[in-house]
Amino acid sequence: MKFRPKRYFSVIALSLVVAMAMTGAIQAKEKNNRETKPAAVQENAKAVEEAKQKLQASYAKLSVTDFRESPVAGIYSMIAGGRVIYFVPEKDVLIFGEMYSKDGHSLTQEYLQEQQAKKIALIPLNDAMVIGKGKKKVIEFTDPDCPFCQRLQSYLKSKESDVTRYVFFSPLRQLHPDAAQRIVHILCAENKEEAFNEIYSGKVAPAALKHCEAGEKLLAKHETISSQFGVSGTPTLVVENSVVTGFQEARIAQFLNQP
Repeated sequence: MKFRPKRYFSVIALSLVVAMAMTGAIQAKEKNNRETKPAAVQENAKAVEEAKQKLQASYAKLSVTDFRESPVAGIYSMIAGGRVIYFVPEKDVLIFGEMYSKDGHSLTQEYLQEQQAKKIALIPLNDAMVIGKGKKKVIEFTDPDCPFCQRLQSYLKSKESDVTRYVFFSPLRQLHPDAAQRIVHILCAENKEEAFNEIYSGKVAPAALKHCEAGEKLLAKHETISSQFGVSGTPTLVVENSVVTGFQEARIAQFLNQP
């Protein structure tokens, strides 16, 4: 076979030209994507901010903890008062209700659970009063003068081997003006769990209540944590990354009875 160097090198040169052209096209496309995407993101962020400003101007008293686009163009989602509300800036109206996908899935509940999970993750468990050493974890916001909290205490006390309780005190000061004193007594006690049981069963007379600065400070911290989490009544529990309001014995029993 005869060697034909000119033709051979021509093929190589042509291949290199094609490869370089393809590489250049790919790089140009990637560059275009890089340049276009940030512009779209910026435009989107601008639209969200404008919608939020319009909401604040029209509904100044509405306290919003999250604001974002909803799955439907032109409608925005927010968390306000512990619930999901939708805002249509074009009409300047609020929509209260649920948004569903075509397969019957509640997009509203999905959004609410996502936000709740973020809030739950921020609860500083190191500041809680811990009761029990069971494998099931319950975060509890409570008031010793709340009748339903007392019933919850009686129920959970019978399940001590199954549950670890992370207790935060959240006294309803207007309804229960003496609750704070009882809480401080618990937090000042050397054996806090024993003091907790005695207070919730009504065994401690007002004259026997203890007081200390450390207890006052910890109660103030608990109230701040409760407020940040959005507690508006007691008992409020966090069970399986879900918020349970009130003493829902069947719901709690279902959780504790799981393997």
